[in-house]
Amino acid sequence: MLFLDDTNDAQPQQQFSLDVSQNAASIQRHILALCQKHKPEVIVAEGIEADYILENLPKIQPHCGAIALKQPTLENVSFEKLQQAFLQRGQQRFYNVIVMLSQDHPQFKQLSHLFNMIKPDVNFEAEVEYLLNTYFLLGDATDTD
Repeated sequence: MLFLDDTNDAQPQQQFSLDVSQNAASIQRHILALCQKHKPEVIVAEGIEADYILENLPKIQPHCGAIALKQPTLENVSFEKLQQAFLQRGQQRFYNVIVMLSQDHPQFKQLSHLFNMIKPDVNFEAEVEYLLNTYFLLGDATDTD
């Protein structure tokens, strides 16, 4: 998991490794504590780490500017919890969260109603850089779908 923060001259990038041998609740508490402590501009996570971010999204999101997730496994992600967070936002899409996932994935369509989706053939690093430079503009976007 990577925290990006261009305003932090000393450490604009911080890499964190999660101990996935711990139980899910401990990992989620650890991620939340890291977010509260460092308040990153952008969180970047891949695979199982991306799952933990999604599962704890409503608690993590207030402590960061944006989130970029690459190929989450979605094995232990509660879509009901994400849908509830979406409804609490007045059915406004999570504009400051991008998810890279194959369009063939069974949950792609379901996630596309909640997040900005990008396909695997897109340059993920370029999308993260764009998000880092524009996330503060995305918070006021309205859903026109």
